[in-house]
Amino acid sequence: MTETKLQRYTSQSISEADINGKICKLDISTVNDQETDKPVKRVIVFDWDDTIFPTSFVIKSKIADTEDLPPHLQSQSVLKELCEYAEKALIEAAKHGEVIIITSAGEGWVEYSAAKFLPKLIPVLDGIKVVSARSRYDNFYSLPLCWKARTFADEVNEIFNNNSKGSSFDDDSTSSTSSCSTLSTVLSERHQREIISFGDSMDERTAVKVVASQLNTSSKSIKFIQQPSPIQIIGQLSIITSQLAHICDDEEDIDVEISEPHAVEVAESILNKVRKSNKNENVESGYKSNVTGSPLKSKSTFLCCFRTRTRNVASRSIASLNYSVSKFLFHRVKDQTSIQQDVCLVEV
Repeated sequence: MTETKLQRYTSQSISEADINGKICKLDISTVNDQETDKPVKRVIVFDWDDTIFPTSFVIKSKIADTEDLPPHLQSQSVLKELCEYAEKALIEAAKHGEVIIITSAGEGWVEYSAAKFLPKLIPVLDGIKVVSARSRYDNFYSLPLCWKARTFADEVNEIFNNNSKGSSFDDDSTSSTSSCSTLSTVLSERHQREIISFGDSMDERTAVKVVASQLNTSSKSIKFIQQPSPIQIIGQLSIITSQLAHICDDEEDIDVEISEPHAVEVAESILNKVRKSNKNENVESGYKSNVTGSPLKSKSTFLCCFRTRTRNVASRSIASLNYSVSKFLFHRVKDQTSIQQDVCLVEV
């Protein structure tokens, strides 16, 4: 497939000027507050491009299919491992909440790219709702950020309300503003709903913050590396799979990004096991070794530090990892610009 065809599906990132420009207000209705004694309702949103699938790498390398992969990636079975860890991450996430993939790429791109490069992931994707924010709102809003924020709001509202999609966005509703005002005062109920976002761009980070603040839910943003290699994606997916329970259990809002060196180190540990396994297969006749599970488990304790934009949360032991405690798995997101949460994104 040509670069042009790939770019037709995929989205372009927005500039800092776009973020800082005047954007209309997102006006959304609230969720039902009567069932306050129910367990946490959790929505876990994954981006696709450069979060699960290495879109930037494929475009830059002009890769049409798996046969075009560089030899060193073919020999290490990188896409096979990426598929395996993507599957693990999505299955683990499904244990903790409702999983959705929201992409700024065109309709059908997720299914097309998965079938082309990650075919073994298709059965898992068949059980997950995939939404193209671009296809849904490209004709209404000019910025990808607005597509994503509105789609986040649509899908989260649907899940939290258990009503038909978009019912909370009725243009004829007169109670939206007052409902938002009322809900914002009910802070004690906030912890019962949360939105977790995994994505490589500032779009996901901004969207989850705005939507969560207006729905009075907890927001947890885990920012991935931008324009990652397939190896870095493997590391990131492995990290969140091992850490997801701790992320969900944390009572504070989370706004962090994955450390690039650590993602690479985790991935290299995985690939080293693959290399040893392949070597053993060649040496030992009739013996076949499969690499399963994450190398991040059953190892020495690793101290991680979650930080929000406003204050540091105390360091805590959150996982069993085979790395020095002097490193950080996550660290504070570097703000490229001052993004105001009170400047909302779309008008309905």
